[in-house]
Amino acid sequence: AIGGPSFDARGADFAAWVAHFRNAVGLAWRPPDAAAAGPSRVGVEFVVERDGRVSAARVRESSGTPSIDLSAATAVQNARLLPLPEAYPEPNAMMRVELVR
Repeated sequence: AIGGPSFDARGADFAAWVAHFRNAVGLAWRPPDAAAAGPSRVGVEFVVERDGRVSAARVRESSGTPSIDLSAATAVQNARLLPLPEAYPEPNAMMRVELVR
């Protein structure tokens, strides 16, 4: 499961963007089968640039399994995201998300 990212929307409507984000990261995230001992949660912090490119992603809260953490951060880093909404006043957005396997 991919949670909605937490961030300050600064009054902009991110509804379509968040729906696309959850779908894009959900399609990209493939936790390794070798680490399938049970449910795992990974917290990832990332920066989205105005054009939708993720410029930085890092594990903020580890699942305790490095291969799961790496797959989560890589899925966020490589996701093809929509550009930030025009009404968003900043050049980029710092976000956090929790991925649950």
